[in-house]
Amino acid sequence: AIAGSPEVAAGGFKIDLSKLFGAPDAIEIAAQERDVELVAVGRDAVGLNVGIPKRQDGKPHGPKDDLDSLMDQLDDLGL
Repeated sequence: AIAGSPEVAAGGFKIDLSKLFGAPDAIEIAAQERDVELVAVGRDAVGLNVGIPKRQDGKPHGPKDDLDSLMDQLDDLGL
């Protein structure tokens, strides 16, 4: 069912189509809105390069596990 349909109101399964069709996430939207305001006052847009902390930044790299190896193999397939 699609969000807003009668089936969803009855407690059925719901899918967020924005994720399916590649809508930007909240952080991307916030950065775009900030850039619009920066440009409006004559400053340069900064995108995601300023003010957005990297979640994995500074995390030490440990040895690869089975999941890492599997993901590497999938990446190598070039699908």
